[in-house]
Amino acid sequence: SIILENYKRIAEFDDIYIYSFDDQTKSIKLEVSYKAETNPLDMNVIRKIKLSDRHFTVIEYILESKSPLILNNDAKNFRYKDLLPQFSPNLTSLMMIPTVVANHITGMTLICNRGEKPFQQICITHSIHFTEFAGITIDNYMKFQELINKQKMEKEMEIASIIQQDLLPKNHPFLSDLELDTFYEPMGMVGGDYYDIMRVSKEVSSVIICDVSGKGFPAAMIMVIIRTIIHLIIRSVNDISKIFKYLNVGLATSVATGYYATGTMLLFNNKKKEFAYANAGHVPILYYKKETGATTYLDTNGYPLGIDKECAYESKTEKYGKGDIFVLCTDGFTESTNSEGVQYELTSITKIVEENNSKSCREIKDMIITDHNNYTDNTPKHDDQTLIIIKIK
Repeated sequence: SIILENYKRIAEFDDIYIYSFDDQTKSIKLEVSYKAETNPLDMNVIRKIKLSDRHFTVIEYILESKSPLILNNDAKNFRYKDLLPQFSPNLTSLMMIPTVVANHITGMTLICNRGEKPFQQICITHSIHFTEFAGITIDNYMKFQELINKQKMEKEMEIASIIQQDLLPKNHPFLSDLELDTFYEPMGMVGGDYYDIMRVSKEVSSVIICDVSGKGFPAAMIMVIIRTIIHLIIRSVNDISKIFKYLNVGLATSVATGYYATGTMLLFNNKKKEFAYANAGHVPILYYKKETGATTYLDTNGYPLGIDKECAYESKTEKYGKGDIFVLCTDGFTESTNSEGVQYELTSITKIVEENNSKSCREIKDMIITDHNNYTDNTPKHDDQTLIIIKIK
């Protein structure tokens, strides 16, 4: 309507039509018209009108060229005079001016004269220039709206990030036999990595780490689902294979196909001095045994969670001793690369643990992060990163 009011000031015409154009669906919609009561233009008819010396329609010409089509009866050799009656009876002059925004046509203005008086050249020039100005104005408005929406989205993501951080353990619970330290860094404001450390009972403590497929907000939502299920069942189910079974069924039946999570979990029993573990397609647990000085990688059979609701999971149990070290991480560490595209391997972490096994969890964690960062040497990060170091006191 604002554009229409301005056309009234700069051009003399009998009727005018302003259309919007959808570049994806190729649909044209009349938004506003003026003085269109007698013999109004019909876009369904206009779509079929072909240029007499071309193989395409007038609409196709405008969409292809992004240029105005001026049919004015002031020319001595009026090239397309035969076309005007096809638009509407008594039509003697017509301007078809596209509105171009960011090199895409978003609309079209049709300005009509039905008397013998042609459009003056100054009227044609002003109409074209005003339509160009309208396109620029619309483009600026759309960019402003995109900026507002982006700022709103960033604010919402900031709030989501705060909520997600609150869902992760801030202070590690007191675990009599265990020393712990953690590192968590999402790739964006929110991430799909999840870890938790819980005291299940007087004797039992649990540590879990998961990596949801994908990134950003969708992955963060699935992370919340995993956390919810874990917190609902952890104190009533003391078998990791069953915990993973419930997690697997929960994700497979409530999350869209294509989303899944890898995960690994430890249950420590300080009375029996033993630990149970299970893996669901995740990076194996690095286990350094102080007594022998040997490092093994703890793994079990099982698909990632959420792929096959019928999948069964196994768990294994071993004894632990003082000074033993466990390292859990997501593939944000083991699949990150240096400038030559070579991945940072679990063996690098193994070497650090074996050579520094007498140090604290925090010291070992800091060494791993420093070594990893030196190796990747500022190569862009492509995934969330989570690291948990556990040491038996």
